[in-house]
Amino acid sequence: AGIPWARGGAPGRAARRPGDPGGRRRRRRRRMSEEPDAERMIKETSILEDYHINWTQKLGAGISGPVRVCIKKSSQERFALKILLDRPKARNEVRLHMMCAAHPNIVQIIEVYANSVQFPHESSPRSRLLIVM
Repeated sequence: AGIPWARGGAPGRAARRPGDPGGRRRRRRRRMSEEPDAERMIKETSILEDYHINWTQKLGAGISGPVRVCIKKSSQERFALKILLDRPKARNEVRLHMMCAAHPNIVQIIEVYANSVQFPHESSPRSRLLIVM
């Protein structure tokens, strides 16, 4: 008998392994050149040129930082604004998020800004990534 997936199947057919999609199409792997370039997407202009931010209304607070409400000035659309300290780890999070953006259960990143922001409890502005979702 042996292991079922190690045996040959019907004549002319290759044996299938566990997890092998069989006759289904396999997803094409992205090449490195096809991955989104998060660095190019990050805007250096002030987010306040494009959005009104409600600094008092907090939608939530996660491990990486607070999430607030912002409204696009040109269309009056409401978005969530995730605020992270501008560090390599945060930029990597943006890059990874963009790689997963095609999935229907992943929130879409609309725009990313790199701005200096000073919250009331801070003594000086700090460089942050402002992610509009």
